Amino acid sequence: MYRNYEGHSILATAWELLYPVGWEPLIFVTHRGRAKEVTKSFTIGKKFATRQEAEIVGLAFAKSWIDDGKPDPRTMTRQGNHKKPYRLGCELEKSGEVRKARRNV
Repeated sequence: MYRNYEGHSILATAWELLYPVGWEPLIFVTHRGRAKEVTKSFTIGKKFATRQEAEIVGLAFAKSWIDDGKPDPRTMTRQGNHKKPYRLGCELEKSGEVRKARRNV
């Protein structure tokens, strides 16, 4: 799933996990840095039942990361947490954000 958002190019895809069975989001965000193009890649560390659901959550994660000022991914944990938590993770599923993200795709 490819989207442009706030001057960034987002590629949200997913890879299939063999154990535990499911799909894990893989996200690439590209933006223009100081006279060069910068690409960051992320995984969320959560599994989803379908590839589409994993991609939707990956896209929502990328948008959240951009909105939060693009914190350094090296300071983030595998679950996508930074000094302040992202809107994703367990809270995302409980709050219905996956359903909201599906409508906005």
